[in-house]
Amino acid sequence: RDVFSLDINTEDFQAAVDYLINLDNVDLEKVRIIGICGWGGISLNAAANDPRIKATAAITMYDMPRVGAWGYFDKGTADERYQNKKQIAEQRTKEYGTGKFAKAGGCFEYPAR
Repeated sequence: RDVFSLDINTEDFQAAVDYLINLDNVDLEKVRIIGICGWGGISLNAAANDPRIKATAAITMYDMPRVGAWGYFDKGTADERYQNKKQIAEQRTKEYGTGKFAKAGGCFEYPAR
């Protein structure tokens, strides 16, 4: 979706765990995740939220959950965070109803090949 959302991206990790723990050859006591770049902080958030995740490795230079909540250099406000969450929730409702997913921006567009 090309969207950064602490909540949605944490759910992405948890959805991966949902899938993994339902495989016959997965040891439920050894589920581990790794987060690289912006997802390093999100992997820590997922591990804090989900006791099925037994270990995580985070390789990141920014605390992206904090950036997502407060902006770079903590320049954001609680109201801006609320408005962002509200916009994401409205977009999810629209996408569910139409079955079409919009890009949220913030990611590079790759040239057509």
